[in-house]
Order: sequence, then structure tokens, then C-alpha cells
Amino acid sequence: MTLNDLVSLHLKVQKLRVGRELRLIQLYGVEEYDRMKKRLKTKAKVRSELLNKTRVKDPVTVSVYEQLLTVENNLGDEIKKRAESHPAWPWLQRVKGCGYENTMKVIGLIDGMKEKVEITKAEYERMRKEGANVIERVVKGKRTYYHYTGRCGLAVFSTVSKLWKYAGLHVVDGHAPRRTKGAVLDWNCELRTMCWRLARSLIRARGVYYQEYLKAKEGYLARFKGKVVKSKKGVKVPEGCISLKHLDNMAGRKMIKLWLAHLWEVTRKAQGLPVRASYVVEKLGHHYIPPLVDEERVGT
Repeated sequence: MTLNDLVSLHLKVQKLRVGRELRLIQLYGVEEYDRMKKRLKTKAKVRSELLNKTRVKDPVTVSVYEQLLTVENNLGDEIKKRAESHPAWPWLQRVKGCGYENTMKVIGLIDGMKEKVEITKAEYERMRKEGANVIERVVKGKRTYYHYTGRCGLAVFSTVSKLWKYAGLHVVDGHAPRRTKGAVLDWNCELRTMCWRLARSLIRARGVYYQEYLKAKEGYLARFKGKVVKSKKGVKVPEGCISLKHLDNMAGRKMIKLWLAHLWEVTRKAQGLPVRASYVVEKLGHHYIPPLVDEERVGT
């Protein structure tokens, strides 16, 4: 099973397990759950403590929950093994917030990227007869033919800018890319979601990448001085202003792009692949930041 498939399966099982947890809580402890939410920081801790205190009377629900938890843990153990054998793990384990699960979910989705090159119909027919890995795509009535080269993961991305685009962290007309009805995505929306999840983990860990997040936030606050406003979700921000939440997301996006650049650099160097500076460093003269590590060795 590929890392991408393993991570996807783990996500699905985890979602089912959380659903069963919430069902148990709904049946036997809603009031206590609400009280715990005020005291504990994360929903996972709330669910865990409540399940330990609750005397459950539905054996079928409990059995399903326990089996899902066992499968989830087994998949988690396999993800841990894959993580420790990854070329970038010596660096990743020294970064606070880079746990096995969140990090491998990002890497697994990147590894799922397979390089393909466009070919002619004649080449497609010939290579198909030879047993080569080729595919035919039809988009809006137009047929396009591709050949898979065999390269996958970070080996596909010759520059970090290409990786940022695949992760949906590029810019389209001055804004973050969005899904458009009837259009084929040229980026991975699931990977972008996992990047944001990892970004939250890096921020909560308050390690070296959290410091980069703070620097970015300070820079944006200075840039939009006098234009930053607090606003509730769904409330339109006055024209010419920016919400504090939007600014916070901008800082988080800048931080996770830096982390991805470092993952790209460390992995490709370990694989003996060429590494070049990003466009903003090479062409725009931005300062190069080498891969960051926390002073102490981080255990996960």
C-alpha cells in the first residue's frame, strides 16, 4: 500500500471513529461534554475523558467503536514506520509540531503525485501496444494523451514554486485559488487542507516555525497599519480594510510555504536530486532561510 493510500485510509477510519465517539457522547453525556469543553483545550481530550467516565450501555456501539480504534491505531503504527524511513525524517523529528500523523498526511499526498507528459495520439497508440503506462483524458470534448514517466512525489517538482502550486498555495489574480464549476483543478485541494492542519500544529507547538509565523504577522500588521479590524464570521469587512483573521491566515500561509520549501530542499538533497533557489530568492532578491530546527531534539 502506498503512503498516499495508507494516509487516506487512516483519515477515513479516523472520521468514522470520531463519529462513533460523538454518538456515544450524544447518548450518554451531553451535559458533561459541554462542561468539559470549557475546561479542556481540545475536542479530542474532551471526548477521551468523557468516554472514560461514561458507563456505556450499548454493547454494539461500543464494539464498533473499539474495532475502529484498533484499526486506526494499527494504521497509525504503520504510518509511524513509514515516517521514520523517510529521507527527511532526521530533520522533521527536530521540528516541534511535526508529528507522525500530520506530517505524513502532507507527505503522503505529495507522494501520490505522478509525473505525466503530454504525447500525441500516434505515440499513445504505439506506447499502449507496447504496454507502457499511458492514459487518455477527455475534457470538454477535447482528447489529450499522457505518458507516466515513473517519477513521483517530490522528484516531480523541479522547483519549489511547482510544489506550492500543487498544494494550492499559489496566487491567481492576486487571490488564493478557488474551485470553479466546470473547471479541472490543477492543484490538490486535499493537500491544501492538510497543509493548513499542519500549520495549526506548528503554531500550537510554538517552535522555530511559530517564530516565523510571528515575524510574518508583525510584517503584515505594519503593512496594513490602521486597516486591520476585528470582525465576526459572515460579517462583511469595510472596504479598504482587512480582518484580523484574514491577516492571521496570511501569516500562517507564509509559514507553511516556508516549511514546504524546506521539506522540498531536505528531501531532494537526500535523494541526490538538484536543488535550486526559489523564484523570490533567485530573481527578487529575498533573503534565503535554511531549514530550521528547534534547539532540543524533539520526541513525537
